[in-house]
Amino acid sequence: MKRPSFQFYPSDWMIDPGLSTLGYYEVGVFIKLLCFTSQTGGELRYCDGGEPFTITDLATSLGLEANKAQKVIDTLIKHGCLKVREDDGCLYNARMVRDCIEAKEFYEAKKRASEAGVEARRRIRESNENQASNSGTTKKEPVVDVWLNQKTTPSSSSSSSINNTTHTAHARENRLPSNLQEAIDFCTGTGVPESFIRERAWPKMEAYGFMDQGNKITNWAKWVTLFWNASENARKRAEKEAADKEKKQQKKRPDSYMYDDKPVREITL
Repeated sequence: MKRPSFQFYPSDWMIDPGLSTLGYYEVGVFIKLLCFTSQTGGELRYCDGGEPFTITDLATSLGLEANKAQKVIDTLIKHGCLKVREDDGCLYNARMVRDCIEAKEFYEAKKRASEAGVEARRRIRESNENQASNSGTTKKEPVVDVWLNQKTTPSSSSSSSINNTTHTAHARENRLPSNLQEAIDFCTGTGVPESFIRERAWPKMEAYGFMDQGNKITNWAKWVTLFWNASENARKRAEKEAADKEKKQQKKRPDSYMYDDKPVREITL
C-alpha cells in the first residue's frame, strides 16, 4: 500500500543513539531511504512484496557510486538504522515496517466499518419496504397541522373557519401560499408579527421565487418562523453592540485631560 506521507517523530529522532552518532551525509542518505521504504511497506523493494533492491540499483537511486553506497549502507546497518532480512537479504527499517502495518490495519478497519454501515442501512430500508408492502395501507395525513395547530374539519356555522380550513389544506399540500393574505394566514399561531410578513418575509420570497440560499422552500410557516427568530437575534445583538459602544465612549479617563468633557479654562497672560 503506497502512502502519501509517513509519521516523523522529532523527539525520537533527536534522542536515538544510533542516529546521534551519524554524520550529516549518512543522515541525508537515511532520510531518502525512509522515503523509499514508505512506499513498499517499510522494506527496500522494487514494489510492495517484490524483489529487494540490489546494491547497484540502490546506488543509482541515491546518485552514488556502488562502493560508496555499500559503505553508507554498512554504516546504517551498524548503527541500527537499517536491518537485513535473513531469508532474502532485503534491507528494512523496523519502525517504518510497524507504522505501515498499523496504517494498513487502520484503513482496512475503516473500510469494513463503512461497508457494515452501508449493509445495515440497506437491510433497514428493505425491512421498511417489506412492512409497507405487507400492510397494504397508506399512511394518512395528521388531522392537526403541526405549524398552524388548527383542525382541518370545517365548521358549518363559521365562514372564517372554512377559510382557515382551505388555507390549512393548501399549506399541508405544498406549504407555499399564493398571495400575501394566505402567507399571513399560514403563520397563524406561530407568533410572527403580521408586519414582519408584509414588510420583509413576503417581499423577500417574491423576489427570490420561494428560494433561500439555493434551496426550495417547502414549508412557508416554518421558514417564516426561523427567519423571524434569526432577525430578532440579529437585532438584539446589534442593540447590545451599540449599547456597549456607547458605554465605552462615555467612559472617562480621569488621569488624562483628553477624555474630560469639561471645557478648557482660558488662561490669560
